[in-house]
Amino acid sequence: MLREAQATVHTARRQLTAAIVAAYRAGESAARIAERTGASVTDIRNLLAAARTSRRG
Repeated sequence: MLREAQATVHTARRQLTAAIVAAYRAGESAARIAERTGASVTDIRNLLAAARTSRRG
């Protein structure tokens, strides 16, 4: 049961990361993404850096 819950959380985090990267690449600012997700701008920027994201696609 714990492993299933962990897998569900992992999947949700991957999906959120993909959505954040897509929004950023589409031109949305890190500040706006943070506002929409309830995360801090620093958290969003760190996530984008970890994903090695640029607006160039």
